[in-house]
Amino acid sequence: MSLTLPSSYESASKNSNIKENWAFQLFNSNSYLSFDGSNDYVDCGTTTASSAVTISDQGTFAFWIRFPTLVDGQAEAIFVNNVIESSYSGIWISKTGDHKIQAHMMDGSGVGSGDRETFLSGTVLQENVWYFIVIASNFNHDDSAVNTNWKIYVNNDASGNVTNSGTASINAPSYTTGKCEFGRVTTGTDVYGKFDIKNFAVWELFLSPDNITAIYNSGNYKSLLYNFGNYDQSTNLKAYWEFNNGEPFIQDFSGNLQNGTISGATYEEFLPLSTTDTSIDDTFYHGVVTSTGSVRDSIDLENSKAKTSNLSISISNFNYKGSDISTELLFGTYDYFNYNVRVYSQLNDKSTISNCLQIYQGRLVNIQHNDSSLSLEITETKPWDFLSIPIDKTTQKNIYIPISYGNYTKNSATTFASPLFESQLSSKAYRPVPLNKTKSDKILYVDGNNTSNDGLLAVYEKSVDTFVPIENGIASNVETDNAYHNQSDLSQLRSFKQRAESVEVSSNTGITIADAEKAFDGDSNTFANYLVNIEQQEGAVRITLEYDFHSISGKSSDDFKILRSATNLRVLTAQSRDDDDTTFNIDDATNVTERDVIKVDNEKMIVSSISSNTLTVSRGFDSKKESHDNDTLIRLNNTVTVLGLTYQVDVNKSGDDVGNNTIRTRGDISTGFHSTDISKRTIYTHFSNNTTSATIQIEFDLNEIGSTPPSFDAEFRIYDIFLHTQRVSEEPEEMLYVANDGLSEVYSGSSDLVEHGHEALRDILVRFAGVNTATPDGWSDLHTDRNINNWKIRWWALEPKNIQVILDKITYEFGFIFKFRPDSTSRVVYIKQSSELSASQTLTHHDVKNLSISVSGFNNIITKMIINYEKHPAIKEYISNVTSSNDDVRTKYKIKSEENIKEVKLDMNVGTPATTAQTDPNSDFYSYYNNIIGDVKKLISCEVVNSAKSYSMETGDVIKFDDMPVNPFGHTWSQSGSQYYMITSLQRSIGSVKIKCREVG
Repeated sequence: MSLTLPSSYESASKNSNIKENWAFQLFNSNSYLSFDGSNDYVDCGTTTASSAVTISDQGTFAFWIRFPTLVDGQAEAIFVNNVIESSYSGIWISKTGDHKIQAHMMDGSGVGSGDRETFLSGTVLQENVWYFIVIASNFNHDDSAVNTNWKIYVNNDASGNVTNSGTASINAPSYTTGKCEFGRVTTGTDVYGKFDIKNFAVWELFLSPDNITAIYNSGNYKSLLYNFGNYDQSTNLKAYWEFNNGEPFIQDFSGNLQNGTISGATYEEFLPLSTTDTSIDDTFYHGVVTSTGSVRDSIDLENSKAKTSNLSISISNFNYKGSDISTELLFGTYDYFNYNVRVYSQLNDKSTISNCLQIYQGRLVNIQHNDSSLSLEITETKPWDFLSIPIDKTTQKNIYIPISYGNYTKNSATTFASPLFESQLSSKAYRPVPLNKTKSDKILYVDGNNTSNDGLLAVYEKSVDTFVPIENGIASNVETDNAYHNQSDLSQLRSFKQRAESVEVSSNTGITIADAEKAFDGDSNTFANYLVNIEQQEGAVRITLEYDFHSISGKSSDDFKILRSATNLRVLTAQSRDDDDTTFNIDDATNVTERDVIKVDNEKMIVSSISSNTLTVSRGFDSKKESHDNDTLIRLNNTVTVLGLTYQVDVNKSGDDVGNNTIRTRGDISTGFHSTDISKRTIYTHFSNNTTSATIQIEFDLNEIGSTPPSFDAEFRIYDIFLHTQRVSEEPEEMLYVANDGLSEVYSGSSDLVEHGHEALRDILVRFAGVNTATPDGWSDLHTDRNINNWKIRWWALEPKNIQVILDKITYEFGFIFKFRPDSTSRVVYIKQSSELSASQTLTHHDVKNLSISVSGFNNIITKMIINYEKHPAIKEYISNVTSSNDDVRTKYKIKSEENIKEVKLDMNVGTPATTAQTDPNSDFYSYYNNIIGDVKKLISCEVVNSAKSYSMETGDVIKFDDMPVNPFGHTWSQSGSQYYMITSLQRSIGSVKIKCREVG
């Protein structure tokens, strides 16, 4: 996948007479994009009625434009949004055949004058003059107030009378699914525009005269990306493009992703410099560059990074337009700092840029000079330099709106009526969402992603490492305060069951214990067994068990709230009751469940059963029994702790009269006396809310009645012992957790969920860094190898993180390299399995000189990794870990058991690494990096002297060597499994290309 060369390079060879010249294009604030009126245009992608640029209520458009030539009767298409082929749609801006600016509102139904409203400036334009055009309107078509509703400024002058034509009678454009483009209208017969343009801005507001005067800036171009003077509307830009940066695509700086692909249009008015005088495309390049240094490009396979070095050049301080060039480059008429610099290689004075090879692109970042020369420092800059995400905030409290990627899985609902064990709440595939505010009867948490099904919030119970869904969950979220929010009720009620974490036997008088831990092993079918087999003995044997439980978050004191009916009315008693009555009729028992604690007057009661609207209760729980009147208000406690015991009794008895042998439990929960077999059952008792332990004494009691001492052969089985808790929050939780999936991709138009690391990188580049949607070279193969479960991602950011740091993390954890080529197109690089490798070039001894062969070295190999993965959403830990090892290499090099081990922390990758390397290195994280650093690899360096091969090379290319004067160590150049080499470093200077390569298969 080497560079595509112009024909002049494909035929070049060092065996022929080659003259190489480097040409430099220094862009500046006076540069522009030129459309030829024949077939040039910029495609800014598809728009719909919901796109930011499709403004409807009011709007302002502003742009610097020049028409190099004007032909009477010839219209020029400037800008269209939402254009379609079949009918008028959206908004169009153009120049008429009599050289006036006009704007069209389209109704979407046809192609006649009755399907549009057109507003025409009265100002006639002149050719080859720069104009700053502002069109501001409330979109009202009323003819009687057209100059009030529509303002068309030409160089800050709106005095040219605006007239209206068309009879669509609409007060807003009609939008469908169409295209946003510059320089072309595709409705009916294609119409192109011939013009030069520097920028174009769109606001969905009627820009004030003070703002318009400010952005005109006395006739001097100024970027509209930031506020200045009386201009204060930069944050309200719906789209903003600048056409003077020399970029291969046009970025929408508003952040709304309406980036443009250039087709045919060319940049002009750059500063042309070169190492020798030359002309390219009829532009003279000043041969004043006295020193170029070299362009160095490298990739780091071990860390999956790419790097291009800075470029420093020296030029003469020559006379440029009557002054030293030093006065032009800084503090002169135009700005050059931070603008792009393109560097081309020109062979044998080829006269067109299409026959030159672009070898570098960067930005001018530093200048030094003396009386005779200047030093210019150019650095490779990326669209995401100095950018961090997230950047958007809520409007009231300025809370950052989270960004997230990946597929998340929520736990099943758990309620006090139908509680789940913590072991059943097993998913930790959640992500955090921060508290914003309380609105009406809801507490809002900032999500960032819309959902109608997966907005259910959960509380993290740290003591049991479990995410517990809120009981009265709300599946959909709401858009408010500039973000999508998840919602909880005010109480944040939650309920679940937790098994004991340990048991201690504090006394035992002859009882056999079997599998005590199975009472809390998470399996309701296994049991702890306590046995006696006593022959002819009277008395009792006992064992005391002390169970410990985890403390639970939330309010531990009583939280009685008015009981509500199904229709949210207050529930009252439906009869008067004496202090010994155990049933209560109430208005509506819909929201009552067994084991609830209610309060009538000052008496607390435990609900033991419910039949229709009749409650059976245990009276006087933690309070005094009272009599109660009819129509008394009932309150329900939201904080409840219940101890549950699931047990079984198995009895075999003998003796003269064995009926008095019994089994019972005492302590915190009582089973009552059992003298016969009892099938498996569960009993409950209420605890105080701060309980974290329970004591149970099992007693086997033998009582003699006849003359023969009794015998007792019996078992007491405990299947489960658990606490069932219900809690509310004292105050709204600062952080809750949601399993709402992350972002869907914006780079291909599919809107598919981003589930894998490579997809997340590309989405970040397009969504947040303004990189165009063009597919990187190598993407298809990478997608095939990475679109599997072992390369899935779950990642979120609540606070700003540097995009470069994020991208480096992605490329490392998901095993590939992303790089820009010199012409700013992009490429992904990774190592395929050996059977899939092929060489883009084969070099022989005729093609190279200064061949050197070495190895990566023992100190650079890693044969064992401890890999932590699946980052925990709530604590600074990882959910999973694995130890992966290449034991064959460890044995071969006699590596000791505690040596040569690397610990790795994967914050994004949730795939499962293999414990031993797989045949296909792209199967998982460990296999991929073991293929790179799991053993010593051969390294080759040389200078490539055959220009037909060297100029097309780039880092990431896979090449082969053949017919060399020496073999690489004990291998041949065609050694099976180690015959392919990837270029990891390339240094290009005039007349020279040097490379370094690493064995890859």
